[in-house]
Amino acid sequence: MGDENIFRKYSHIVLTACLIVSSAISAQAEDISISAAVDKTELTLEDSVTLAVTIRGVKNPPPIQLPPLPGFNVLTMGSSSSIQIINGVMASSVRHSYRLTPDKTGRMVIGPISIELDGKTYSSNPITLNIGKVAAKKPDGEAPAFVEAVVSNAKPYVNEEVVLTIRLYRKVDARNVSLNVDLKDFRQEELGKTRRYNRVINGIEYRVHDLATALFPLRPGKTEIPSATVELDLVYRERGRTAPGPFDIFNDGPFANSRIKMQHKILRSRKITLDVQPLPDKNKPADFSNLVGQFNFSAYTSKTELEAGDTTTLTIKIIGQGNIKDVVFNLPDLSDQFKVYPDKPEFKQWAQNNRTSGQKIYKFALIPLAEGIKQLPAFSLSYFDPEKKDYVRVSSKPVSLTVLPSKSGEQFKVVEPETQAKTPAVKVLGKDIFPIHTRLKDFNPVGLTASRIAGYIAALLAPVLIFACMAFFARRREQLKNNTAFFRRRKAFKQAKRQLDALHSSADRDQKYFAGELSRILREYIGNKLNLQGTAFTSAEVESKLQGQVFRKEQIIATRKLLEKYEAMQFSPNSEGSRDKLLDESRDILSQLEKQA
Repeated sequence: MGDENIFRKYSHIVLTACLIVSSAISAQAEDISISAAVDKTELTLEDSVTLAVTIRGVKNPPPIQLPPLPGFNVLTMGSSSSIQIINGVMASSVRHSYRLTPDKTGRMVIGPISIELDGKTYSSNPITLNIGKVAAKKPDGEAPAFVEAVVSNAKPYVNEEVVLTIRLYRKVDARNVSLNVDLKDFRQEELGKTRRYNRVINGIEYRVHDLATALFPLRPGKTEIPSATVELDLVYRERGRTAPGPFDIFNDGPFANSRIKMQHKILRSRKITLDVQPLPDKNKPADFSNLVGQFNFSAYTSKTELEAGDTTTLTIKIIGQGNIKDVVFNLPDLSDQFKVYPDKPEFKQWAQNNRTSGQKIYKFALIPLAEGIKQLPAFSLSYFDPEKKDYVRVSSKPVSLTVLPSKSGEQFKVVEPETQAKTPAVKVLGKDIFPIHTRLKDFNPVGLTASRIAGYIAALLAPVLIFACMAFFARRREQLKNNTAFFRRRKAFKQAKRQLDALHSSADRDQKYFAGELSRILREYIGNKLNLQGTAFTSAEVESKLQGQVFRKEQIIATRKLLEKYEAMQFSPNSEGSRDKLLDESRDILSQLEKQA
């Protein structure tokens, strides 16, 4: 009868195990499927739709490939996975989310989304969306936010500055604001940071953001500024009726006990067409270089009286409003009177009165070739003034230079051959502003010596070594910060050694306390090394835990015996063993374990 009861008991256990295995098998054999869904099928160009693709029946599905989606801007929103066990059946799923923003109206179809697994293709259902036009927004107080675009001049000339202002009106808070406008048919310059202010329209107060951009049309004819797109999340705060919490006393502001609701919107401005006029051919100067705007022109030298062989600097300054970046100035030929060394032009640009302003400075070093009165001609610049609708030439005043004889008595010549000498030679009579090499060895090729090669190799390897060291210390710091087990192992020996030193200098002479502290220190060290929770384990358990590690057998046995000695001292007060000897044994066993670990 007893055998029969035992048989029934074990039969019950076997049957339960079979049921568990059967459930696991059925969970693994669940049907694989892929489905797609959107949060709405009717939307406008100001809305976006969330596409969710769910794969069921497989924990690690292959990557999905979305079908072509012309007419949409696609943004990946991340993925998530979940596992559920319902009535013994395990169901796993992976969900991918995408945000689709339409850029045209009409009926749009999201085709089937497929994955391939074990040679079999699984596909989702197609989805049809209807995208409608955006109703014209009027500042009537109904729309929580809208966008408008305005230009300073709808009929500019080629290269004339046109200020485009994109203006966002909103009544509610906004987050994650981004602006996009395609201005490929224009050269553009930023006009400073966004300007913020409040404006009341039809009795409704709006918070307004102005972003101004200077545009320069590149070619004549009808040119379109496309619709500007502002993508943002509108934040609505709704006051709730939830019961007050214990900390509501500190939250008595306008948003106390409120809930936040966010709505993703895409606001679009109207398109603007510019009628760009060509620059007139009548009265166009021969030296005109497509400069359009209003400009001032000046020329001056650093000194008007100098000695022969000395240098003066000629400065040409052009300042004004318009496409000043395109200014080009060419100095007339002055080689009959001066040796000329041009410097790199200086350019500076800024926004003033919501227009582009700037200056361009050209500098030339002039060295007179002879004594006497030298006359620099009047320099000029031509540009088109759109306000006058005509070409304008601005000129500088002539500059007179007085070149005095050199006090050193030298006349400025770079080199002069000695024709009377039997052997051709070169006699240096004066020095130019550039250094002159007079020795042949100055032109010898520079070879690579061993020390120079070593220096080059060290310079090449130094960044690699520095990067490797920085990466090592960064990884070590990250491990100490995030990896608890690694941190415990690193600090185990230092912590135990510090505690033994403190126990050695302790004034407490109680043997039971002393043995208990030694036992605790050694157990904490083992727990930190093996990442164990707590220290409540016997000496025999310590031996079993250390056996699966890298420690030698004799070290494990010595550790167990030392713990047993600690226990004997705690519960047998008359047991032998001096404090210093036990401390030495403890330090020795810790050092042995640390070397192996």
